[in-house]
Amino acid sequence: MAKPTIKYEINLCMPTSDEDIKSIRKKTVKAFEKLIKEYVNSLAISEKEKKYYYENMIGTVSTCKELDRK
Repeated sequence: MAKPTIKYEINLCMPTSDEDIKSIRKKTVKAFEKLIKEYVNSLAISEKEKKYYYENMIGTVSTCKELDRK
């Protein structure tokens, strides 16, 4: 039986400072953006619908970015 391909690696360690937490959040948001882009591109819908769907999902991720700035 073939070994499954690991596409993403996640390092789960306890953050020790606020900077560590911000760094982890930033990496997580970037990973979400990449996953969303890959997912939307895989959908069997028109380019216009893909763009609209992507922008809505990224808007949700942007809300997380705004929370980080506060």
